[in-house]
This record gives sequence, structure tokens and C-alpha cells, in this order.
Amino acid sequence: MLKKILAFTCLALSISTNAATFDFESVGSGLQGSTLLALPEGTFVSSGTDIFLNGANASSICAVIGTACDADLSLTFNGLASNISFEVIDWGPGDSILVSLFDSGSNLLESTSILGNGIFSFPSVGVASMFFDNSSTDFGTWYANWSFDIRAVPAPPAAWLFGSALLGLGVVKRRKAYTKL
Repeated sequence: MLKKILAFTCLALSISTNAATFDFESVGSGLQGSTLLALPEGTFVSSGTDIFLNGANASSICAVIGTACDADLSLTFNGLASNISFEVIDWGPGDSILVSLFDSGSNLLESTSILGNGIFSFPSVGVASMFFDNSSTDFGTWYANWSFDIRAVPAPPAAWLFGSALLGLGVVKRRKAYTKL
């Protein structure tokens, strides 16, 4: 019985990391008719008027204001992300974007300026959200080909305390069984 309780507790409190990407294809290409796009891996929010998915298999996203991809974009992961990578497409000389990564306590982990097209990688661990501060005056920028590792949010201390209590009760029960013999 003690082994079953211990195994269940360890399983319930374990944290696994999985490679992930955003499946824009399941949503479809074009204007989304909303400033919010919720996917299983995370939620995008545009500070503009809409979110636009573009390209073959809807592989890229931009935050629309008016007719350009010039709005700020925020992303909240459904878990904690690390090893984040994405491609910037259609960056122009009038584009100016600052990308900031935050932990679950809204503390800044790192930030960088986007200075052209290309693949941008962020090895930070424990990223809960990202913010794309877009101060562009050009047509705007697309973010494509996302990849990242995602893990479930760690178990709260109360869960660890509960697991420890179960383990302690099992040990006490076992000792009582030994003393009766």
C-alpha cells in the first residue's frame, strides 16, 4: 500500500517537458475577427484591431492595427516555456520591435531588439509570457515557425506538503504494524 501511495504521489507531482509549436493551421488563415487567439499551447493578444494568420498552412501571425501589422502583441504560454525560437518575416527599415520575456511573477527575464529578418532564439527557462513592443512605421512584421519546450506549471508547495504527509502516514502505519508483531 505504501509503495502505491508513494508511486501515485511521485506521478502526480512530476513535471515533464515537451517540444511544442503553435498550430495556426487548426485556426485557418486570414483575419481572425478578434484581438485574442487562444491555442492549446498559449494565448496571443493584439493591442490593435485584429490578429492575422498568413502564409501556407497559416504559419505566421501578426497583430493588426488598421491595415498594417504594427500593433503590439502579447503571448501567454499555458505552462512554462524555454528554448523559444521564432522567425521574423517582412521586417522593414521602418520597423522597430522590442521583445521581452517574463517569468510567472511578471519579472523580466530578458529582452532584445529585432533589427531585421531572421530566426531569433531565447534559451531562457521558465518563460510564462512574452511581449512584442511594436513601434513600427513600415507595413509591419510577421512572427513565424515557432518552436519551444513547454512544461506544466510546477506543483504548488501545498501539493508537496500533502505528498509528504501521505508518505509520513504510510511510514507510521508500517511502524505500528511492526510493533504489533
